[in-house]
Amino acid sequence: MGALALGFAVWFGPKLIATWLFKNVEHKFNEKLEAVRADFRKKEEEFRDLRSGAMTAMASRQIALENRRLEAVDQLWSSMIALSGARNISSLMASVNFDTAAEEATRNPKVREAFAMMDSAFDYKKLDLSGAEKARPFVSPMAWALFSAYRAIAMQAVVKLQIIKTGIGADLLKKDAV
Repeated sequence: MGALALGFAVWFGPKLIATWLFKNVEHKFNEKLEAVRADFRKKEEEFRDLRSGAMTAMASRQIALENRRLEAVDQLWSSMIALSGARNISSLMASVNFDTAAEEATRNPKVREAFAMMDSAFDYKKLDLSGAEKARPFVSPMAWALFSAYRAIAMQAVVKLQIIKTGIGADLLKKDAV
């Protein structure tokens, strides 16, 4: 019986040892694989949270930018309204021969008085266009170009009217800038 047990052990022993070793290595591999999977899931969740936070922050910035653009449009429009008095002066000055009126105003105080009454409703000293300047980065280049052109045309008429009102002559506009 001992020989039978010994033969049985010799025959099945290596297979049992190999099976035991295989199962032991497989178990350790599965444990490590499960640890890597758990770590991966944890990192994936952290990444998802980070991405969600970044997307939320980006959306918040975009909303803030759009709100600022809407505010900029309001500021630009307010400046356009503030220039409405200058627009009226521009309309009046379009029908005046500036060179002749300025020359006459240097000699005749009544001409200066007549032109002084033209801008009684518009005080260029109180004109505040700072809102438009603050709005500039948030409006399109075309919107800013149109506003700038409108402002330049309106204010040119105001300057011409001031020259006539003071009687200093048209030569002031014709001199080269220093």
